[in-house]
Parts: sequence; structure tokens; C-alpha cells
Amino acid sequence: IFANYYYDIARTKKSYLISIIRDRLQENSIVFALIGVAVFNIQ
Repeated sequence: IFANYYYDIARTKKSYLISIIRDRLQENSIVFALIGVAVFNIQ
């Protein structure tokens, strides 16, 4: 199981980081975001 938690100030490219990690894992994964633009960018 791979779990990680990313939290930082606004405009630090968290959505970009999440998309890169999902592309690299190439397996079933669960991604969630609590607040901000990242919530809307999860597909």
C-alpha cells in the first residue's frame, strides 16, 4: 500500500504533483483532496 499526504500553501502545484504520481503508479489507486482546486482536478 502506498499512501502519502501532500499539504502546502496555495499555488504550489499540488494538482500537478497528484497527476504525475497517478500516471507513474499505473495501478488502481484512490486519490482524494479535501479543499481547493485539487478537489476539482481529480478525475
